[in-house]
Amino acid sequence: MMKLSILECISDSGNANAPNEDLADYTATSAWVLDGATGLGDEPLLPGASDAAWLVSAYDARLRANADRTGCALRDLFADLIAEVGTEFEARKFRAPTNRFELPSAGMAFVRIRTADLEYARLGDCRTIIASRGSAHVFSTGTSPLEHFDAAVVGRMEALRRGDRGMSYAEARRAVQSDLRANRNMLNTKAGYWVLSTDPGAARHMEIGAVSLDGAGPIRGLLVSDGFYRLVDPLRVYPDASALFDAALERGLADLLAELRTLEDVDPECIAHPRIKPKDDATALLFEVIEPT
Repeated sequence: MMKLSILECISDSGNANAPNEDLADYTATSAWVLDGATGLGDEPLLPGASDAAWLVSAYDARLRANADRTGCALRDLFADLIAEVGTEFEARKFRAPTNRFELPSAGMAFVRIRTADLEYARLGDCRTIIASRGSAHVFSTGTSPLEHFDAAVVGRMEALRRGDRGMSYAEARRAVQSDLRANRNMLNTKAGYWVLSTDPGAARHMEIGAVSLDGAGPIRGLLVSDGFYRLVDPLRVYPDASALFDAALERGLADLLAELRTLEDVDPECIAHPRIKPKDDATALLFEVIEPT
């Protein structure tokens, strides 16, 4: 059976004083990137460095144990995992959340070899890029409604700062807290967006598909959190996901991460490139499907 060779993997916190709420991991035939988001309540719900760090760790442990269950379809696999994490959340939480915006959540990009296919699944705004026979093709980049919600908040921050030229990024960010909470209240609702959290119903809304492993040439792929994908949007260093993939192969993930951080550092007030946070956790995993020796 074919297996995954991990060419490079990198994950970096956007804040040296805060936990990295991203995570990347893999098994012999599966790989994933998780992009955690701590809730917007005033107090934590869970033990640990942050609620989102707890959540991605809980999912990572279960993926390492269960991702290679090829007898289980992806939607069923993730429905089971979400239900397990939800049960653990109920057992460990300090208190019941009073609003949905308090819940931790995570975007996800996932791939798995299953017989003659490379399966993929996505929730939230993580990206999967798969290159087949030397030609990059983006199989899993369907946008999430979350991106539109975030863009509206960024627009609101820009409008506030146009009205008050002396307003700092931090002041604008505080001014849109209610907007951010309203958006987060749309988490895992029909009118909102779907991510990993504690609702097994999210598995029904995953973007899933498969790429055939038959044919000549290598199959390579890149999984990225939205923090790493900033090199495409909003920083526009690379015009699209295929160009980012090519750069990852040519230059390596560490070089791309350094480029990302440099661009963020020179625009700490988010003026040249408006965004919700000056920096974000950034994670990428580059892999190749190979024949076992």
